[in-house]
Amino acid sequence: MTSGINQNQTAVFNNFYSAKTQSPQAFSSVQTQPVLNETKTDTFENSSTAAIAENPSKNNKAKIIIGAVAAAAALAIGGIFLHKKMNAADAVDKIKKVLPEHIDFTPAKNVKEAEKFGQEVLGIKNYVGFESKDTNVLNWINEGFVNVNNTAKGKAKMPETVLYDEKVFSKLDGALAVAVSSSVMEKYKYNNRLGSSILAVNKKWFDNPVESLKHRIDKNIKGGFLKKTENGYGLCNLFVKDDSLLEQLSKLEKGELNNFNEQILLFDTLGKYHTSLTSVVNSPLNTYKQLVSDEDAIKAFKNLSYDKQRSAIIDAINSHNFDVKISVYHPNTPFSTIYHEMGHLQDTVERVPAKEKFKNPDEYPAALKEWLENSSNIDAANSISLYAASGPGEFIAETFAKIVNGSKIPDEAKELYLKLNGPSMIL
Repeated sequence: MTSGINQNQTAVFNNFYSAKTQSPQAFSSVQTQPVLNETKTDTFENSSTAAIAENPSKNNKAKIIIGAVAAAAALAIGGIFLHKKMNAADAVDKIKKVLPEHIDFTPAKNVKEAEKFGQEVLGIKNYVGFESKDTNVLNWINEGFVNVNNTAKGKAKMPETVLYDEKVFSKLDGALAVAVSSSVMEKYKYNNRLGSSILAVNKKWFDNPVESLKHRIDKNIKGGFLKKTENGYGLCNLFVKDDSLLEQLSKLEKGELNNFNEQILLFDTLGKYHTSLTSVVNSPLNTYKQLVSDEDAIKAFKNLSYDKQRSAIIDAINSHNFDVKISVYHPNTPFSTIYHEMGHLQDTVERVPAKEKFKNPDEYPAALKEWLENSSNIDAANSISLYAASGPGEFIAETFAKIVNGSKIPDEAKELYLKLNGPSMIL
């Protein structure tokens, strides 16, 4: 049996087992490797990669509720000390600053004031790469940190360094910020001691957010979820109409999207839609399980090759023979990226990389296969987001971000979060 699917629609799923090799044009570009690579919202050399889609629900209409974020990415933090010795002064610097349970945030008037606040109030050792014009960026970062601190009642770990740079993001134009590992720092030849926990922020994006947004939109059109119309923009048939998104796109088109936080929100939302599309398509078995309750059908679908599973999902979505629409959840906060990356920074457990780190399922390590084949884990993770199901590290970061944002966490997800020793200071 299927969930919310009539007899005619069930036939579509029965035809999955002879899945077509060619997919409808609306998704043709989504299937190409360059577009799929672009879905990564963050990266981490020693761990997994990031991006976000809300869990499919099992209501009568079989709606798939997809959530973020980004946004995106995927990151258990590794250490970096580029000098071999640490003197007494350095040892003092390494002592963790005890933060108050609540910090009031007031936007700084200039970069110097913002950096002073971060260093003296939040205990951040280094702000690297910021110029006089970057006050808004620093306020965005610091306010996100303050929100995490206040949720954790002073127990959250702040990064030692906030790095404002382009090199780390040379292949990550889909990321606003990313927690970085030592291997990334070595790759880009950073020779200064920046500390064991680093948050890198995408200077290229913030230097020209409007152009960055237009670049993102062009990729989204090529990726298949956005389309240009005579009246502006529209969404592909996979998605429920999102008036808020279309309104923001219209403002950008007219040159009226000048608010800093609105620009970040639009970019995050575009990222969540793109990730939602590719999560549904590139996790075909996970998607199928959300739509079909017949165990025999699921078993038969599981026996298909990955390529045939994927092709079948694409074909079914585009067939219009059943009522499947994705409603993408995107929280009304510009700090989603900060919250997610801070979740990785708090996570001290070494995690298996997420599945997005690998080109195909044959490359999955045993621990990842065990995670993905545990239906209880996947069901709990899907209640947070489809991206949370991609690996335990991403589940931790996604859950952390939702808690900080004030979202309700289902009991099964909270239980899994605790079982995996997720950062408990925010619970």
